[in-house]
Amino acid sequence: MTHQEINEAIAEAYGFTREEDYLDGRQCWTYKGGNVCEFTEVPEFCNDLNAMHDAEKVLVREQRFAYWHELNNIVMGTVHVAFATAAQRAEAFLKTLNLWK
Repeated sequence: MTHQEINEAIAEAYGFTREEDYLDGRQCWTYKGGNVCEFTEVPEFCNDLNAMHDAEKVLVREQRFAYWHELNNIVMGTVHVAFATAAQRAEAFLKTLNLWK
């Protein structure tokens, strides 16, 4: 998956929705059904540990165990899970939710 595909998949799982502006047809993202359609990019989950930390909060208890297992498999032999990069966390997040392609 490209970084853009990863960011968009996590954004949708996190609660963002993609909408089309009725005035000019541009794509935009809103968060949790907001009333204003703002022309903003989705967070850079692949490059931002803070964004991934926020995304991890949507996982329920059972998903968190699966997430840490996936993350451990990704970083195994290279670094401790605590030092996983945002990109590694993004991959584990999507694998946990069966959204990784």
